[in-house]
Amino acid sequence: MGWKIDDRGRAALHEDSGALFTIRGGPGVGIPDDFELVPPSGHGPWPPAKVKKLKQEVLAALPAAREENHRRRELATLVQSRAGGSTSRAASLIAQGSGRSVTARTVQSWLIGPARPSSRSCPAWAVAALAQHAPQAPGTEYPWGRSQAQYVLDRIGVEEADARIADDRRLAAKWRALSAPAMAEAMIELEQRLNGYVQHHNRQLSTLRTALDRATSFEEFRQLVRDSWNDHDTADALVRETRRAIEERAEEFAHPEGLPEQTRQKTP
Repeated sequence: MGWKIDDRGRAALHEDSGALFTIRGGPGVGIPDDFELVPPSGHGPWPPAKVKKLKQEVLAALPAAREENHRRRELATLVQSRAGGSTSRAASLIAQGSGRSVTARTVQSWLIGPARPSSRSCPAWAVAALAQHAPQAPGTEYPWGRSQAQYVLDRIGVEEADARIADDRRLAAKWRALSAPAMAEAMIELEQRLNGYVQHHNRQLSTLRTALDRATSFEEFRQLVRDSWNDHDTADALVRETRRAIEERAEEFAHPEGLPEQTRQKTP
């Protein structure tokens, strides 16, 4: 375990702790030799002596990281030119050229940003094996629009999984940082939002079931669904408007007898 360093993104993942550090330095692309290592909030503590020691570790790891990131960028270019952007095709070509077992997820783990948890070391032999193959003819890229499942499998599966892991970790960190009163308010807000989603989806499903029972053609089904959804949207808007008036003590609810403003003006 050690560091995963994104020299262009100026980030460094400390593998032992899972903490993602930001690297600050001068202008331009890449990480300068003199930089500031900034610890993430929510981790720590990070006393200055510890940060200084970690910075020395990053400096020691930086030359190898620069070389690997160069290979990563070279591989990305080859995946596009030799395999039409398909990591499945690239894996097959690399396996042919190297005699090693390689999967689409392997290739995606080599291509993803180096400071991401799913990133894996991009070996020189993989780049050399793919470079052996002739470039594809223009216009032979994979038709990604055919299948979302194929697109995930062949292009973005590792990136999507990595992003969901990161989202869950951020969510956990946010909740763990809350005080008891703040957590109570957050729970109230969350339950209200979830109740609204559940009620909305229940109405949607009920509308679909009713339309399926009543419709005698697809066009009638579509019209029944549209009419019902529009009716429910209007009803929801009316309830929201009434709630606003109640909570703000406005319109009828500004009067002790609930009279509308026009009536109050006429009442002697």
